[in-house]
Formats: sequence, structure tokens, C-alpha cells
Amino acid sequence: MRTPRQPIFQLLMALLIASSGMIMQARAQTPPNAPTSVTATGGVNSAHISFTVPSSNGGATITNYEYSTNNGSSWTALEPARTDRTFTITGLTSSCTAYDVKVRAVNSAGSGTASSAVSVTPRNGQSGGINWTSRAHAGTNNWRSVTYGNGLFVATPWSGQGSKVMTSSDGISWTSRNSTGDNTWTSVTYGNGLFVAVANNGSVMTSPDGTTWTSRSGGGSNNWGGVTYGNGVFVAVAGNGSVMTSSNGSSWTSQTAAKAYDWSSVTYGNGLFVAVAWNGSAAGNRVMTSPNGTDWTSQTSAADNNWTSVTYGNGLFVAVSSNGTNQVMTSTNGTTWMSRSAAESNPWQSVTYGNGLFVAVSSNGTNRVMTSTNGTTWTAKAAAVTSNWYGVAYGNGLFVAV
Repeated sequence: MRTPRQPIFQLLMALLIASSGMIMQARAQTPPNAPTSVTATGGVNSAHISFTVPSSNGGATITNYEYSTNNGSSWTALEPARTDRTFTITGLTSSCTAYDVKVRAVNSAGSGTASSAVSVTPRNGQSGGINWTSRAHAGTNNWRSVTYGNGLFVATPWSGQGSKVMTSSDGISWTSRNSTGDNTWTSVTYGNGLFVAVANNGSVMTSPDGTTWTSRSGGGSNNWGGVTYGNGVFVAVAGNGSVMTSSNGSSWTSQTAAKAYDWSSVTYGNGLFVAVAWNGSAAGNRVMTSPNGTDWTSQTSAADNNWTSVTYGNGLFVAVSSNGTNQVMTSTNGTTWMSRSAAESNPWQSVTYGNGLFVAVSSNGTNRVMTSTNGTTWTAKAAAVTSNWYGVAYGNGLFVAV
């Protein structure tokens, strides 16, 4: 028995429904949603980008991503096309300038919604501690320490006569300044609108502008090795176990160190003063900490090295030494310290932090600079010349060593 034929109108309706479905499916393909959780980390003339893929691809496979470095005014497609969640933007030559980065996904329907902007500041070779350039100094002194404050680099020397200060607004051109005496100025710092320098014969001098200096009393006959500022107070440590503090840089008060060691350097970070020593007992304790600069507590160092310098940055205390197997130690709290390997076995003299980077300099060795983004893993860098580098500071987008 033959099956009756379908009426013509039923066939037409079936075709219409199928056609409508195809049209509706095609219209459902739209550009993707915006990527989320975008982060940008500055590299040397670059930015490393990561993100979470869009919550919806618009009904079509994502084939590429685009980025903007000017808050969405113009866009660049990744070449070659890629769909993973990380990429690097290169060629960001405006060093120390912030870029507003956005990311968007691309599918067959077009470019999707842009992500929220994130700001990133790339490093150039000098602010990245990689490329170093020799500069003419202002005097033939053995420059020992350098700091940055109020738009000015200020350096002081270990030896020499006359004009025992030099200043620079850009780290490139330097001008001689008269110190208060031909002393062995070991350390200089900046805080609360004032530059303060200390010497190993007990001398102290201050300057509001780095140009005109005034002698201050109170230092005694101590061998001051380091000075810093934090929490409203200047703190200096000495090579004979002494400490002194001042709220204004003019009047100084003697304090008792945790141990009678040769304290070489002091820094401030995370509500804590931390000092390191050149020598001490065989049991360690070459670190001491204080919340106020007055009351000091001994801490166990990671090794019995000659610790020469300590700094604080990105939630981490980092110290370097001139000898030992592991010439770096780090601490998140100033109390518990971990040994770290230096990039080379050099006599490391100074360490600082700036622009997401720790930088240390050495008075000898093949490569007299080393850098680290985390204080743990260090990379050797070549200095501009093979001089005895004793001090390093960061400011105005540059690392400066003397």
C-alpha cells in the first residue's frame, strides 16, 4: 500500500523552519566578550601580559588576540596569531613612561569587547640595571655612597680633599659641592626634606638641598658605617657597636646596639629598622632589628659573612656580603633569613631596590653588577668600567653607581 504524499504546504513549512534555524544560528555568532583579570609586568622595553579568556567566545572559535598600549585608541594583532593566555609586547621604547594596556579577542564575527585598562611602566637598559654607561665624576675622590631624594642624586666620598660632595639632577652631569670637612664620609641618605651624611670619625653633616652643608654634633668618636631614614627618625650605625638616632638630623641621641659588632649598613622597611654587621661571633647574630631605632634585638644571620649592605623592596629585606659561599641573604620579616647564591663570588659592597629590581655592585670581579627581580635568583651584568664600585642608588628612572 503506498504512503500518501505529503501535502505541498507541509514540505514548504519544513523547508522554512530549517531555513529559519540556519539564519538564527548564523546571527548568534557575535564578537567575543572581554578578557578579564588582565595583568601587565614591565620588562626591558617590553611588557609581559597575562589574562583570563572571555566568558563567551560569541558562538565562534577565538582565532587571535589584539592589544592596545594607548587605552584603546589603536590596536595591534598578535603575529603570528595565537590563542594562549600570555604574550609579550615589545618595542616599548618610551622608558619610564606608563602605558595603558587593553586586550580583546577576535573571532570570525570580528574584534570583541576590550578589557579594562591596566597600567605598566617598562624599564630601559639603565633603569633595568642591564646597560651601564660611564659618566664623568665631579672630583677625583673615592666615592663611597650615593642616595636620591627631592629630585637629586647626592654622593659622598671615602677619601679626597675639598669638595667632598657631588650632586646631579639626572645622574649624568655632576657638580662638586663643599662638604663641612675633609672627613671619611661613609654613608649618605635622604628623608623628611633633608640629606644626612655620616663619617667614620664621628662627623655628621646635613643639607636641605645637597648644596649647602652644615656640621652637626652628637656623633662622638664612632666609626659610622651607615645611615637611613624611616618612621620619622634618622638612624646611624657604627663599626664599634654604636647606634644614634635623630628626629631632625641636627640633634643626635646615642642608643645601645644589640651587639658590639661592626655594623656596616642599616635600612628601613615594613615598620622595621634592620642593620647588618661586618663581623661578629661565630654563632651568627650579624643582624639586628628595631621598630623605632632605639630598642634593638639580635637576629641570626643566614651566614657568618662580612655583610656590607642591606636594603628593602617589594616586601623583602636583601643583604649582600664581601665574602662567603652564599653572599646574599633575604628575609620577609627581618627576623628569619635565608641564604642565597650571588651571581658571582665578588666582594659585593652595596645593594638597592628600584623599579621592581634589586641591584648590587662590587669592588672587584669579572662582572661587577648583579640584578634580581625577587632577591633569590641573581644575574651577572657587566659594569661600564672595571672600577671599584661601592655605592648604588635608584631614582629618576635610573640606577646610579659610584
